[in-house]
Amino acid sequence: MKKSLLLIVCLLNLTCLCGQTFREWTLNEALQSSQFTLYSGVYREPWPHFSPWHLKKVKALDNACLRVTYDADLVVDTLGVRKYAKDRVVVLVGERIIHSFGYYFWCQSMQNTVSIDEAIEYGRSMDYKDIINWFVYRDLKEKRVANYHALPLKKDYAIVYEEDQPTFNWEIRDETLQILGYLCQKAETSYAGRNWTVWFCPEIPVDCGLWKFAGLPGLIMKAEDEELYYSFSCIGIERTEESIDIPIGITLQRLKRDVFRRVEREHYSSPIQNSDREKGYMIGSHIGRNNGANDYSIFTPDNYMHPYFPMEVE
Repeated sequence: MKKSLLLIVCLLNLTCLCGQTFREWTLNEALQSSQFTLYSGVYREPWPHFSPWHLKKVKALDNACLRVTYDADLVVDTLGVRKYAKDRVVVLVGERIIHSFGYYFWCQSMQNTVSIDEAIEYGRSMDYKDIINWFVYRDLKEKRVANYHALPLKKDYAIVYEEDQPTFNWEIRDETLQILGYLCQKAETSYAGRNWTVWFCPEIPVDCGLWKFAGLPGLIMKAEDEELYYSFSCIGIERTEESIDIPIGITLQRLKRDVFRRVEREHYSSPIQNSDREKGYMIGSHIGRNNGANDYSIFTPDNYMHPYFPMEVE
C-alpha cells in the first residue's frame, strides 16, 4: 500500500558498522553516510504525526450519559489536487461537561497507556487517520471552553487555551433532513472565519454537542463548512455511563488564544525544529524514490512541514 512517507521508528534500534545507533549520530554524521540522502526541496507531509499522550493520570470531570460518534472528512492538503483524510470524533455528553475529541488520536494515546496485550483493543482501520488533534471540554455551568491540542512530534505535550463559551448567531432554516432515522433541521452560522451549515435534531435535547458549537435546541447530527474543509456526520448514538476525564499527566502549555494559534502554526510549518528530536533531524523513506532500495531520506527543520488548515482561521 502506498504511503507518502514512512517514519522509520525501527532505526532507533538499528546499528551502523561502527556500532553507533542512528539516533546517536549528529546530522553531519548522517549526511556523510552512504545510506542517507538529504531530501531535495521541501516535503509537504499531509499526515501529521501526533505523538501520543499517556492517559494514566487523568481527572474525572463528569459522568457521561450519551456517547455520539461522527465520521469526519477533512482536507489535509490543497497543493495540486485536494487530499482528504477520514477520522472520527466522539462526543461524551454529561450533565455539566460536553467533551469532544479526535477518536483515533485517543486510541493511539490509549495504546501508549495500556499494556501490550490490551493495546490491540485500540487499533484502527487503514481507512482512517488520526488527524484531529483536539480535546474540547465545554463546561455548561460555567459557560467556559477548554481547548487541548496535541502537536506533531511532541510526546505527552499539549497546548491549551481556555475561553468563555463562544456565541454563535444561528439562522434556523425551514429545511429538514432525515439522519439515522431522526428528523433534523438546518441551521447556519459564521464563526472564526468559516461559514457553517449544520443539521440538528430537536428530538435529542442536547445543546449542540459537537466541538464548541452552542446555542441550538438539539444535538447536531451533521456539520460542514462552506468550503468543505471539514465535514462531520453522525454515525451512532448510544447511552453510556463512562467517565469524562481530562489529562493531567502530560506537559501542558497554557496560552492566550492568539498565542495558541501562532504556536500551533509554527509547529506545523517546522515540526522537526519544534519536536523532541535532540539531533534536529528525522530519517524516513520516500516510497517510490528509488524502487524500495535501502536508501533513506534525511528530513530537517528546513525541508519538512505540514499543511495547516485549522477549524478557526481567525
